[in-house]
Amino acid sequence: MAAAAAAFLANMSEARQWFREQVISVGALAAVLALLDARDSFPPHQSRLSECVLGALAQLCSNSEPAAELLQGLPGANISALVALLSKLLKDKNPLVRLNAAACIGNMYRLPPFQQSLRSAVSEQVLPVLVRFLSDYPTEDEELRRAVELAPRVLAAIVRDDDVLQRIAKEGDTVEKLAHILLSEPDGGAEAKVSVADSKQAPTLASVAAKSKGDVDSEVTAPLLTILSSSDPPGVAHSLEVLVAASAAISNLVLEFSPLKQAVIAGGGVELLVALTERVDDDARELRLNSLCAIKNLLHQASLELMQEVIRVLSWTRLMSLVDESDRQVQDEALGILRNLSCVKEADADFVLDGVGAAALLATVKRKLAVRHGCGHSTTDDTAMHALFVVSNLACGGPPLRRLLCADEGLVELIKDNLTSSHSDLQHAALWCIINLTEPEGAVAGANATRADDVDAVDAGAAAVPPPASGGRGSADYVESLRAHGVVAVLETLAQAGGSAMDATVRERAKSALAHFEVAHGGLASAGASPAFASEAVTARAAIAAMYGAGSAPDAQRAAHQWLQAFQASPAAWRVARELLTDEVRVAMFDARLPPLVPEVRFFGALTIQIKVSRDWDARAGEAATEAEALRDELLARLAESAGGPAFVTIKICTA
Repeated sequence: MAAAAAAFLANMSEARQWFREQVISVGALAAVLALLDARDSFPPHQSRLSECVLGALAQLCSNSEPAAELLQGLPGANISALVALLSKLLKDKNPLVRLNAAACIGNMYRLPPFQQSLRSAVSEQVLPVLVRFLSDYPTEDEELRRAVELAPRVLAAIVRDDDVLQRIAKEGDTVEKLAHILLSEPDGGAEAKVSVADSKQAPTLASVAAKSKGDVDSEVTAPLLTILSSSDPPGVAHSLEVLVAASAAISNLVLEFSPLKQAVIAGGGVELLVALTERVDDDARELRLNSLCAIKNLLHQASLELMQEVIRVLSWTRLMSLVDESDRQVQDEALGILRNLSCVKEADADFVLDGVGAAALLATVKRKLAVRHGCGHSTTDDTAMHALFVVSNLACGGPPLRRLLCADEGLVELIKDNLTSSHSDLQHAALWCIINLTEPEGAVAGANATRADDVDAVDAGAAAVPPPASGGRGSADYVESLRAHGVVAVLETLAQAGGSAMDATVRERAKSALAHFEVAHGGLASAGASPAFASEAVTARAAIAAMYGAGSAPDAQRAAHQWLQAFQASPAAWRVARELLTDEVRVAMFDARLPPLVPEVRFFGALTIQIKVSRDWDARAGEAATEAEALRDELLARLAESAGGPAFVTIKICTA
């Protein structure tokens, strides 16, 4: 009875997080620990009970804050005794007991309170056990076969996002062993293949392969492409479950480890994936969706050459037919592909328009956005969000594309409607549309505009870099057409949004868009001055945002780096660095367009002071005494303010 209860607890906890947290709150974890503590009193030959109790403990500890709190509250001696027992069980005769003991230690290690204390146990005891399981495939022993099939999932959960553990796993020839399982004959091994290729665990192959010193691209992708291939060897037919898992693995691999993209293309992966998108039988729906998602991820931050290769196989006609399929999820994945194809450089801006046709593209986008009453259409929030980001990305293609988009009054009205959507993702996407549509033409190309690839919820903005002093007002004509549609009035309302964190993001983006309108209207533009920024401090802050902000383009980062180096050599850096150190630089509307990045701004302020003192102090000999005392007091004050903040800021202030 106890074994059955523990097995039920493990299965339910694995499938439902709410169940896991609820049963922990009523004492399930404490009961499991008590059972494990009484293991010596289990009846002889009751390894099944040990297996189930360990399985329940592993699942209850999986990514669980309540479990972390409960375990952290136990006396240290109890935790040490628990780890010692689990380490002993790693050598048990029953392979499933060994596997579940490894899962227990691994899942406890992933809990923040135990990451330091359990690292050596994981690296020295758990990983070798799991890697050894991979060497045992295939096997006739039923218990060992089951353990081998589950081992890749346990391994993936433990090494995820951990460079050190990934490197250790690589040294155990993990990639080669996983590849062997994927390529092996399917006689009873289908579940092992699913475990290796499982959509949630596929990054194991990518992350471990990334630690290889050699060329592992084909080593990782070839087994998966072989499974997807329609030319299986005679007598071999991969089950649909394995095909679904393999397609999901390809989807994750090309996103997690971008060098694998070329290996997938060279291995005929695009042809295989496109062929799978044509499966219309009901049983293959998940396979079809995974294949579309894999194509979408192949195109994430892709070069124009890669985009052209994908479209050569897929074709624009086929893509647009998928965009209008009756299956809403197929539509969304196809729109994600179109969204990523729209992320091209300004020089290649006609790529999508030439392929689809301007009129057809605008009509499609408007169809997906037509959510207002009386439009005769309905759509999901995800569909509309993809459509908005298609517009946002196209708007990065330069003035001609912006004029085309702004000239479509129906499209402008639909974007404006989504500015006040109750769905935050739609609201943010609409704001990026306006920000990119109104980007000043004098700005550094590609630096300010925000491109949004679809990688399943990406919304990262590239920060602005100081535009050249000769920036112009060429954007005023189409920007003013947006003003005529009442966009500015909506933005002004959003700029006064409430006080929540979400509202703060909306406020900042609305102010950013308003700043663009002001530039286009000539509000603060003056001869010889940068039209987008009102002071050296704000300009410096913009460059810092470009250097450290998420999503900044490489060209923007290089331009920002050069500007900041020149700035640090200027006399004004003495004054501005102190402003940056206090972060009291949010002056003028134009600063509102920048992300906060307060720690990075303060770090740069302290760094600049350090550089000025070491390089230029002698030039200030006449005021050195009083200046040194004032600067020292100010740094001490800033040091006190930084207590409890990011360590890298505190250290740099100490160095200065």
